[in-house]
Amino acid sequence: MSPWSFILLPFAPALGFSWAVGYAREWIPLLLVLYYLLPVVLYGLGRGLKGFAGRFLKPTLPQAGEGGVRLLALLVPYTPYWLTTGFLRVPLRTAYKAFLQGPGLAVPLVILVVWPLGLHFHPSLASLFSLSLFFLAEKGVRKLYRGS
Repeated sequence: MSPWSFILLPFAPALGFSWAVGYAREWIPLLLVLYYLLPVVLYGLGRGLKGFAGRFLKPTLPQAGEGGVRLLALLVPYTPYWLTTGFLRVPLRTAYKAFLQGPGLAVPLVILVVWPLGLHFHPSLASLFSLSLFFLAEKGVRKLYRGS
């Protein structure tokens, strides 16, 4: 069992899931659960950073509205997004809603499509294919939000 899927998940979820599809399919259900639970921890860390930074910097950052949070969810990677929403004290419900409207829903859909491919292809090909699908899905979601 390779720990790479778990190591990559917080930093690059697409790569972590791609690795799991190709080399450790048995970890995909656990990775999906972690993908939705890890944000609570990262959000809390972001809130803690605000208190820590406030002692030294006294930041006066504007409160992100719902539109700003949606934009953050599409443009900022997974971990920085959750740290930033916690730091800006965006309500957790609003942050999750924006996340689920973008990458939060795309990831499980792509996983459920690509998972069976790992049963028929070499693991490297399945990983490459799933990574390509993740990037295409992300590009499609970004175009969808820019167009509307």
